[in-house]
Amino acid sequence: MFEEIVLPAFLVEDTWRVKRGNFFFQSTQLIELPNKHEKTIALVGRFIRDTKLTSTQFYDYKTKELIAQNESIQTSPSALFILILNNHRLIYLKETPHAPTLEMFKDTCQTFLRRQTKLHAESLLKEERKNFIIEYGLPDIDITPLNTKESLEDFLKEYKTIHSIKITLKKRNDELQFRDDLIRRAQQKTDSLRSSSTTLSFSNKKDGLDLEETKEQLAEATEQGNQGILIEGFNNNGDLLKGNNDKFKVIKHISGIDLDNIVSTAKKLYKSFTKLTTSREIIVPPTEPSVKKKLENIKSLNKHDEQQ
Repeated sequence: MFEEIVLPAFLVEDTWRVKRGNFFFQSTQLIELPNKHEKTIALVGRFIRDTKLTSTQFYDYKTKELIAQNESIQTSPSALFILILNNHRLIYLKETPHAPTLEMFKDTCQTFLRRQTKLHAESLLKEERKNFIIEYGLPDIDITPLNTKESLEDFLKEYKTIHSIKITLKKRNDELQFRDDLIRRAQQKTDSLRSSSTTLSFSNKKDGLDLEETKEQLAEATEQGNQGILIEGFNNNGDLLKGNNDKFKVIKHISGIDLDNIVSTAKKLYKSFTKLTTSREIIVPPTEPSVKKKLENIKSLNKHDEQQ
């Protein structure tokens, strides 16, 4: 339903208004990324949070007093996003201080996709609408941070003992290349039961789990970015530590980009991303043949190319 729902959800001139501010997309477009191995298409654009900063008081250094005031100023921090359609990997660049978070991006995407799904359903004939709702329902969005084996190992150095780990298998899109046999079989069972998620738990609260084996198992379990991880244990001071994928996600700093040129920036960020995949620091599964066919048939990209 890319042409009918997904693309319009990102192109719509609409906002999601909540207490935290107004969220919306700007300058979204469909582009082809430089990849000599296969046709690679991405949705790129700017994600904006429009809100107000309010001051209730300030400190006067001359009188050494706190002075009450009620003033506000509009602020609209933003981020650039590159959503690669081949594998649903997301590259997210915070371009201002206090840029909207990934959680905000996820919630906004889900809101707009659900709005567009309802609009599409309403445009159908009664019988078609019923079948559409049964087959598709309303979409859910998950964003799981990618990690490298090195970033995971660095994070685990904070632990003296690990008492439990939970691995949550999430619904994927056209992916089933798991090296780990346990994860593969668990995911197959999840699919056959039509479960939205499955959790594998391992714990040893008395002696703790084997640290080296835990590192290896977690590295394999998280390499594709489809699994949510929760780790609990203690540090050398006896303090309780809890960590998830967000604690050891891949973060790269980049310079020399032109934020006024979204397409140029997207291609540069993608180049940085492909370096990580080429070196196998992060794992991206092969694009399924059915997905390649869908990408070849996207009409919107052809229109965009003609305009260029």
